[in-house]
Amino acid sequence: MRKRTLEELTIVKLSDKRTQIAISEVHDILLEKTTDIIYFTVESSLFGIICLGDLLKNVHNGQVTIVQNFAKLEGFKDEQASIVFKSRNNIYEIPVLDKNGVLLGDYSR
Repeated sequence: MRKRTLEELTIVKLSDKRTQIAISEVHDILLEKTTDIIYFTVESSLFGIICLGDLLKNVHNGQVTIVQNFAKLEGFKDEQASIVFKSRNNIYEIPVLDKNGVLLGDYSR
């Protein structure tokens, strides 16, 4: 398990709370920065995520859904992150937020 800072994450700032994004909009991001998760923020708060699996399996009509229901932690809490990773094999990153929902970083398997 590794703590990652904002500088290590792939973050896209959205101007609105849309539920989908065109695959063409994330294409260049994926080529520019190798990543398996993209974080989307609106007005500095974490709004949603797209994982590599979503990009590979859930593209319909050139659009991918921005996932808004995901595991997250308030503050860096190593023990809680470890518990989540041990109990959920399908989770590879856990975003870490402050009390206002602003993304601070994440934990990565």
